[in-house]
Amino acid sequence: MAGDATTSTPDDFVRKQLVDDLSSLPLLILTKPDEERIVYGYRFEPRNYDEADAFHEGEAVAYELYVICSRSGEIEQVNHRVEPSGCGGRSFAPQGAPAWMFPRGAMFDIEWDDIVANARGRILHLLGLMTANPR
Repeated sequence: MAGDATTSTPDDFVRKQLVDDLSSLPLLILTKPDEERIVYGYRFEPRNYDEADAFHEGEAVAYELYVICSRSGEIEQVNHRVEPSGCGGRSFAPQGAPAWMFPRGAMFDIEWDDIVANARGRILHLLGLMTANPR
């Protein structure tokens, strides 16, 4: 897969302009048409057994990407979250909040380096397609 998940981060895409037509990309628009900003989202799940193993090792069911853009199409912020698998001993819940308080399927903010490598590569690839700058 294209992309170097070790040297690039989603922050590298902040202030970049989106391509004019995103309709061919598998993105959801998560905001109402009259809101000040546009938020695009995508959920990354394992596509095969190898990726499922990697996600499992990272204690994740899925990762979600949120790209917050101005109405003019400039990326202002990129967020990523994790849906924990609940199989490991790691908690992604906010500091001081017990993980058992959250419903199954809850999403938590996650540091870039804590996302498994193949998911980081997929995230960077999608951001590259969104900005016509494939990595």
